[in-house]
Amino acid sequence: ASDGAAPCLHIGSQSEVLGGTFDLRKGSIWLGDGVVIERGVYIIGPTIIGHRTTLRSGAYLRGDVLVGDDVVLRGELKNSVIMNKAELSHPGYAGDSIVGYKGHFGCQALTANLGLFGNELSSLLEDGHVKRRLNLGRRKLGVILGDYSQLGCNVVTEPGAFLGPN
Repeated sequence: ASDGAAPCLHIGSQSEVLGGTFDLRKGSIWLGDGVVIERGVYIIGPTIIGHRTTLRSGAYLRGDVLVGDDVVLRGELKNSVIMNKAELSHPGYAGDSIVGYKGHFGCQALTANLGLFGNELSSLLEDGHVKRRLNLGRRKLGVILGDYSQLGCNVVTEPGAFLGPN
């Protein structure tokens, strides 16, 4: 931990850890109250999991992950923020992404987060008849998925995709 303290695993009250691997080499892992961790889950710290969230078998959280309350996860997450009541309950990948309140990923939905040539990403913005390209200042950015929005089965987003609230 950055304050000099050894990384730790916090398990909230009434949580059920049915199996899984908790890797504390890079940071702490915090599980809120009522979290369910099924067998076959792998979590690398630093990671924070909100209250009453379920991590299904096969979930792989690669660190720098913040998950809200009442979320269901099964796929792979890296450097991502997942808001309350989101559902990523099937195999898939969300890297360098933000998923809004009640956002949903269908089975095998993937976020591409690195451009083909590894350069800084940009996004084309349209305002009426005016189009302009905005440099995002990052080499990696997955999806920004708005509240109540969803990705269908087998969808692959382009790097830096913005999908507004539904």
